[in-house]
Amino acid sequence: MKKSNNPIVNKVIDKFDSVYIMTKSFVENRLSAIKAILVSGDAGTGKTYWVKKAIEDMELEPEDVYYIKGASVSAAALFVILHKFSEQGKLVVLDDCDIIHKSTGEKNAILD
Repeated sequence: MKKSNNPIVNKVIDKFDSVYIMTKSFVENRLSAIKAILVSGDAGTGKTYWVKKAIEDMELEPEDVYYIKGASVSAAALFVILHKFSEQGKLVVLDDCDIIHKSTGEKNAILD
């Protein structure tokens, strides 16, 4: 992104650039020991935009990316998704998925 004369704007630009670079590096370096990245920050700061931009720039096939936006997902469903997309070249993005919960009927192994 283009730099500004405003130091606060430049700080935001640097943050956006780092999110983009981390996402792109994560997807391009498929043999890395790092298998996940966490992007966090205040609402409206461009996290989703930069992750999607990095994915778009890498020209991944739609079937290679599983994108979950703003949902709750059961632990069992998440396990299946992560297993299905665990092959090299696949990507799972959890965007604003605040709740991972037990499915109805799932037993709690610790309490049962």
